[in-house]
Amino acid sequence: MDIRVLFVEAGLHEIRVEPSVSVMTEFETADSVYNISQTVDRAVAMGLLAPSAAESWLADVKELSRHGLFLCTLTTFTVTGRKPPNPGN
Repeated sequence: MDIRVLFVEAGLHEIRVEPSVSVMTEFETADSVYNISQTVDRAVAMGLLAPSAAESWLADVKELSRHGLFLCTLTTFTVTGRKPPNPGN
């Protein structure tokens, strides 16, 4: 469900939605922030990804990073709103 809808349904006013984009161009940095290698390892352990596919993919993204071709982005949204004034106060 759209978080803005939840804010409207909660009766909030002055709702603002602000996006924020994180861009990383080095695998090592992205891995330290987002735990990419650890997530791949967990996917292998859970049987969701073949070990050979995981190794190949990680090698590929590390190679891209060495050549300045790696890109990792994440867009987040901060949503704020105000409660309506309490008529009893």
